Order: sequence, then C-alpha cells, then structure tokens
Amino acid sequence: MCNETSLSCENYFDGFHFLADFKTNSCSKNCLGILKLVSYFTVAIPLLIGIVYAVSSLMGRVALYLNDAVDPRIRTAIETVRANTEFLAILDKDLKNNIEVVKAAVRQNGCALRYASLAMQNNQAVVLVAVRQNGWALRYASPAMQNNEAVVLAAVIQFGKALRFASSAMQNNEAVVLAAVRQNGRALLFASSAMQNNEAVVLAAVRQNGLALEYAPPAMQNNEAVILAAVRQYGYALEYAPPAMQNNKIVVLAAVRQNGLAFQYASPLMQSAFEVMEATGIYLARNPDSINHFAYNQERSLDWVNLMRGDAFTRDPEHPCTRRFQWMSAVVRAQRTTRQVGRLELALEVDERESGVSHILSRI
Repeated sequence: MCNETSLSCENYFDGFHFLADFKTNSCSKNCLGILKLVSYFTVAIPLLIGIVYAVSSLMGRVALYLNDAVDPRIRTAIETVRANTEFLAILDKDLKNNIEVVKAAVRQNGCALRYASLAMQNNQAVVLVAVRQNGWALRYASPAMQNNEAVVLAAVIQFGKALRFASSAMQNNEAVVLAAVRQNGRALLFASSAMQNNEAVVLAAVRQNGLALEYAPPAMQNNEAVILAAVRQYGYALEYAPPAMQNNKIVVLAAVRQNGLAFQYASPLMQSAFEVMEATGIYLARNPDSINHFAYNQERSLDWVNLMRGDAFTRDPEHPCTRRFQWMSAVVRAQRTTRQVGRLELALEVDERESGVSHILSRI
C-alpha cells in the first residue's frame, strides 16, 4: 500500500485516471485522487493564472518601455492633447496619424477629429470614439464613415442633428433617422423626403419636440394624430398646423391647454369659441407669468386685448370663470397701458364664494 501511495504522489496530474478505476483501487488511493482534484482548483489553476497574468503584465511594461525608447514624442504628444485638444492641430504629420495620439484627443473633444490625418478620419475605431464624445464630430469624418451605419448611429444618439452630416443613404435609413429624432425632434429637417413622410418617424419627432412639425410635409401636417402629438408636447406647434387643423376644436383645445399663448395661432372661429377662450383663461390663471409675454410684443398685445374683452362671454347664466377672465383682461390692459414689464403680482379680489371660481378650477 505504501508503494502504491508513493506512486500516486509522484504522478500528481493523474487524479482523473485514478478515479476512473476507483472500483479496483484501494480506499487510500481513491482518497488521494479526490484530494488531487480539489488541489487542481484551489492551488494549481489559480497559480497558473497568476503566472500568466504576471508574464503578460511584464511583457506589457516591456513593450511600453520599448515604444517610448523608439519614439518618446508619442507619450509627450498624448499628454499634450489631453491637456488641450487644440494642440493636435500643430503636431507633426506623423503624430496626427498616430492612432493613440488621435484617440487621446477625441476622447477629450470629439471635434478634434478635424485636426487628425485623413487616414485617422477614415478609421472606424477613432471616429466612433469621436462621435460618442460629440456627435457633431461626424462632420469631420470621411465620406466612408459618414456612410457607416454604426458610426452614424453613435453620432445621432449623442446629438440628433448630426444627421445633417450623414450620407444620403443614412438619412434614408429608418433606424438612423428614428434614433436622431428621438434625441432631437428637429433633426427631422435633415431626414430624406421618404423619412419625412414616414408617420412613425414624424410622430417620434413631434413627441420629442412639437416644433418639429415645421419640417413635416403637408401630408403629415394634415394628419390629426401627428398634430395632436405635436401640440400636446408644445402648444406653439399650432403655428405650423395647416388652416384646417387650426380650425379643429380638438387640436386647438389640446394646444391652449398645453400653452395658452398658442391661442394666437387658432383660427378666428376657434378664438371666438367659448371652450377655447375658457381653456386659455384657465391656463393664464394658473400661469400668471405668461401674461408678461403681452408686454414684450405690443402689436400682438393689442390683438389679444381685443379678443379678451369682457363681453366675449355671453352665456346665460354667466359662467363662473367669466369674472376671472374679465379680471385678467383688465390686468393685461393695465399692463399694456403702463408698459410694465416683469412679474405681475396677481391678486384676485373677487369673492370666490360668489363666483365659484375655486370650485370650477378644482374640477378641471
């Protein structure tokens, strides 16, 4: 038995072989085989990993040392552009063509790509680093990179309007355009005609920024779903709606509830509609600072004062909101007459128990 155990110890790496014959082996031999297997995972393998790591680390240090020994300017150039990316513009041509130097610059400021060599501007790894830092850097990429879907996607995700510098093919790529308008709705301006007529794209754009409606084609501007999405995001988008939509009560109400000042873009018929004027009055009551906008544009103020005259409400019996709206109209007139600009200290002097204003507003 001693000889058998001694032989097992000498053959350290045959633990699996011993276990394969465990039925014919002695008990001590099987136990030794199990201990060997346990030691493989607790001692031998971790030790081997440590040796590999130490050797690779040493080789990396040697390579870095050799690299510096060959051209110490590279390390100096990297430190320089990290401190100020503009210095890339005055480096020697070979340094502008060095991938490590250029990467160090564009990591700090993507637009430093404009100072890199043409080869670096056509290097996907370098351009990706640049556009992820600043999507606008796509402007300085090579035409091949401006036509690279991975690069353009990275650019528009960081800055939607970078779509402007993408190739025509990318401006017609639905995935790219959707990513762009979701980051900045107004990037719709740079999409292809086909994408501007794509309802999913236009909806994504106006949901991010209602004013993107300005760049939608007539077919989309006449689409009620698109218009509603736009004015719910920003009431002023009503300005870019066609006359038919500016005369649509559902659309106009959605606009003035989001921003009462969108009232000015409603059709004359909608401006005289009680529900629209009521919604506008409620918005102004809740957002008194909005009244200051009247003081900045005297011509527009005059139109609004005329529209907000007290006799606009003719319901019988009188609606409880009428008195507040009349009072607000008086505030606007006073502001325009005295040309006061700034925050208005609004104070409602009407007895709310008689007018029922608080009750009505609490239910809206």
